Amino acid sequence: MNCKTLKTYKVTWEMELGATSPREAAELALEIQRDPLSSATVFTVVDTYDMQAWEETIDLKEAEEEKDNELP
Repeated sequence: MNCKTLKTYKVTWEMELGATSPREAAELALEIQRDPLSSATVFTVVDTYDMQAWEETIDLKEAEEEKDNELP
């Protein structure tokens, strides 16, 4: 059995949008994030486990498209 140590990461997703209130902005952002056709698939991931100051931007839609384009 392969046991891997779980690490702690801070994952953020950001966007700017117009809204009439903070609540409306949060509701719109959630709607966009949950839309399966949305291109809002980029996350910033920070390693908070090893206390190493590194940050990585990950585009899940791009990774999914690359996987779909792989030869069988």
